[in-house]
Amino acid sequence: MDTTLQEYENGGGNDQFISTMATNLNVEPSLIEITDVREGSVILTLNVGSDGSQPLDDLESQVHSVL
Repeated sequence: MDTTLQEYENGGGNDQFISTMATNLNVEPSLIEITDVREGSVILTLNVGSDGSQPLDDLESQVHSVL
């Protein structure tokens, strides 16, 4: 992300990111897990699960288009 870590955290941090991603991907927020947050702009490592309502290939494609 093109922001500083402090701006990311001040803007709601992980909770806001998960909420936004879940909305954009049409999945439950509980299916998104952030496993690492680092500086360098902001670098996130995350896992996105599926509830089976959409094919994994479609979900993966959506993740790439959102990011």
